Amino acid sequence: MGKGRVSAGHYHTLAIVDGALWGFGSNSFGQLGFGDMPSKGIFFDRHNIWSSPVRIGDKSDWSEVSAGSNFSLAIRNGELFSWGENADGQLGLGDFKRRVVPTRVGNRSDWTHISAGVARSLGVAGGELFAWGEGSHGTLGVGTLSSSFSPVRIGKSSGWTAVSAGRNHSLGILAGKLFAWGGNGQGQLGLQGSPSEWVPVQVGEGTNWQCISAGWDYSAGIESGELYTWGDNWHGQLGFKDREPRLEPCRVGSRHDWTLASAGTGVTLAIANSSAFSCGKHWEWHSEEVLRENKTPLIRIDNDYNWEFASSNLFHCVAIKDGGIFTWGWSSEGQLGLGDVFSRRSPTRVAFP
Repeated sequence: MGKGRVSAGHYHTLAIVDGALWGFGSNSFGQLGFGDMPSKGIFFDRHNIWSSPVRIGDKSDWSEVSAGSNFSLAIRNGELFSWGENADGQLGLGDFKRRVVPTRVGNRSDWTHISAGVARSLGVAGGELFAWGEGSHGTLGVGTLSSSFSPVRIGKSSGWTAVSAGRNHSLGILAGKLFAWGGNGQGQLGLQGSPSEWVPVQVGEGTNWQCISAGWDYSAGIESGELYTWGDNWHGQLGFKDREPRLEPCRVGSRHDWTLASAGTGVTLAIANSSAFSCGKHWEWHSEEVLRENKTPLIRIDNDYNWEFASSNLFHCVAIKDGGIFTWGWSSEGQLGLGDVFSRRSPTRVAFP
């Protein structure tokens, strides 16, 4: 299988394989982009569940994808598309109507980075930073608590290279520097003593941030190959063998070859030297399926190498290894794409038609 990109939403998963866009899991808000057609997967009265991958449209030039809570974003030829739930204007289409197929946002053709959060979105076009959707806690970064159903530019700076939308906070990289804004109730901004920030504020003095990820009230990032985490730590997701929150970026371990970090909802994934690691919530099977916590430093997922990319969210994970796409965790709504609704405790390869 060729190169791809993957993203784990709350109960759905998106994947790009050889330029084609695929989705599986819950389609209750149209977040899979299939349209309002009868389910070909498993159907329940409450949810429309697609437990196997289904292709979204017939285009083969998708480049970026981001799955939010119940909505989705993607980029094709520099054009931005959105679909799914839109109660807070998170689709950026100038209204609050949901969409069930990918719908183009505006007329720009220079979008390069996107991030779908719980009820808002972030994106970079022509190096400029934009936000739209729900704006409480100052999460849009425009100096107010107002929401917006269309993309609004954040500040006047150009040259943003990464963005990430968490539950109620946001992160961005500008000229190698880390910026944060939004809620800070658990220290997820990395700015001690600040309850919230309504505009982007620089975090620390680092000038070589390479990767950032805003999760559910906590954050993870890589600076000069070193892994840092901060914010909420109730499930041990910061990787420090305790539950104490961190109010500023704290280095995890001593490695300096980290290339990727993904903060989810109590589960953190990271890649170093093509090896995958995790910490936080883990799935174990006893008399019944339960969640247990791993309050230990990052542990290696398996003994394989060639892990390329990973994404975690509510209770499931998706990653790319050797060109193949693997999923694990809970699959109550088919979000693992394995043809059923049974959970997996280890990475299992997804079969694409």
